[in-house]
Amino acid sequence: MVKGLADARYGNTLGGVINLIPRRPQADQVFELQTSLSSFSTTAFSFFHSWKPGRLDYSMSASLQDSRGYLRNGNFNLKNIEFRLGYDLPFSGRLSADLAYARVKKGFVVFNRADHNPQSPDYQTPLESSFPASDGEYMYGGMGAYPEPGAWWAKDRLLLSLNYDQSLGRAGLLRLNGWLNHGNREAYNTRVALDRIFHKKFYDDRSFGAGLEYRLPLFRSQDGTSNSSRSYSLLAGLDFAHLKDDGDLNYPDDFRAPFRNGYYVASKLVNAYLQADLPLFIPGLTATPGLRFMSYRGLSGPGGIAEGIPDIAMSGLAPSFKLTYSYSEDGLLFLSAARALRFPTPPEHYWHYDSDDAGVDTSQLPFEPEDGLMLQAGWKYDLEARTRLEVSVFYYRIRHYIQFDLINFVSYNIDLARLTGAEIELARQLNRSLSFFANLSLFSSRTAGDQLLEIFVRPEDRDFNRLPGVPGVKGNLGLRWRNRQGVRVAGFLQAVSSQKVIYNQNLLWNDDLQVAEQKGYLRVDLEASYPLPRLKATVSGFIHNVLDARYQERFGFPAAGRSAGLSLKFSL
Repeated sequence: MVKGLADARYGNTLGGVINLIPRRPQADQVFELQTSLSSFSTTAFSFFHSWKPGRLDYSMSASLQDSRGYLRNGNFNLKNIEFRLGYDLPFSGRLSADLAYARVKKGFVVFNRADHNPQSPDYQTPLESSFPASDGEYMYGGMGAYPEPGAWWAKDRLLLSLNYDQSLGRAGLLRLNGWLNHGNREAYNTRVALDRIFHKKFYDDRSFGAGLEYRLPLFRSQDGTSNSSRSYSLLAGLDFAHLKDDGDLNYPDDFRAPFRNGYYVASKLVNAYLQADLPLFIPGLTATPGLRFMSYRGLSGPGGIAEGIPDIAMSGLAPSFKLTYSYSEDGLLFLSAARALRFPTPPEHYWHYDSDDAGVDTSQLPFEPEDGLMLQAGWKYDLEARTRLEVSVFYYRIRHYIQFDLINFVSYNIDLARLTGAEIELARQLNRSLSFFANLSLFSSRTAGDQLLEIFVRPEDRDFNRLPGVPGVKGNLGLRWRNRQGVRVAGFLQAVSSQKVIYNQNLLWNDDLQVAEQKGYLRVDLEASYPLPRLKATVSGFIHNVLDARYQERFGFPAAGRSAGLSLKFSL
């Protein structure tokens, strides 16, 4: 995980980047089988195998999951299969390929409240008592907007990626990659009252891209105080992505006349970056300057032109700078600054200009790139691998902040947004068996010039001047115990304070939005595992939301109540 600012590879990420690296196959063959059963009639099965007999290595995995879900019409079924192949070349190179296929079929969650107004006592009364009161999902793209029981969507996705790493010795490391996505989606809805069926196929992913990265070690010097080596290096990269759909069509049982639409929005993204690590004249002090070039070109296709979506093109440079001071083997301080430049993503481009599908019509509002300043400072302390303490503070001031509102499905600019906060994290190994971690995040935000408030929100709420959906406090606490035999017991506590959101009462095209409070919550989870050496197996169990807290992570949709499950994993 890359935390903080001033990494030119990723640009404006507002907090951090998680980079998932798959485990490398080893010389010993690995076979793993796992099956589980949990609440809401959820069953799962997974398989994993890997081996590296020599220069060649491979891994394969597959999983199945099925559940009725806990919200009305929220059943889902998920299938995954993946195959990875790698080869270590004799000239210090590595070639790898990854082929993954996934298919998911899920019911659209259906509105399950006796009243739309959150101030009404019937708002928390479910229409169907076997499921909790909740909002419903939207069926955009000419599907009748509101799903009825039996409505569903299914998606197939195929991903192919190729990677090549070449060590050049003292000349550095070169990495090349390319990828291709192919995805289709099918959606079905029935409007019983009107005796008609919506049934469409969406060719919603025809994307591809490529990139390269080169790391050059410049030279090494000796640190005068610690007599240790200090590295100077240069990092450069370039990547390109063409994100595109291929339109949609309707099936013969759809009530409308046959049609086939062309693609809606195609986006061409080009990014280039240059970054250096430069130890300075003071022992332990390192400067990391960076520069990132970004370009976004959104092209409206036949389907997008019919919806009134224009082409947009944006480009710019985002410099960054970071100072790191390692004052001892145990601690370091850092200070970073970066230009907060960000362009819309393809979904934000589409939802801003599409007046038919969006919750309210924002197509006449300005739509510009984010731009501003991000500052962050922090301290990290490690002591004998038993204690880790990290503290950081940050301040972001962003003009034309792009708010992508997934409650109302709109994307638009807020003239000015300021976000300040602090984070502290502590982890400690108390003894051979017991360890704990704790982290706390504090946030404060202010906004000015939110035109959505001025046009679409009821008058009594137009003084709202914060970023929607940002809580003031988030905290986590975990305690883990493990003995020499591998028995493990863990408990986790999560606390989140209340936050304000802009709410449309789960009604599209509602021009009388309101500011609503999403209440805070305290959640407790328990997990345990017990090894069975003779069977080469491990049995695990969990109880999530032990106290059965009633809360929401997305406004209008209650989170699951208390749930439990058991799993059995064999390592052959």
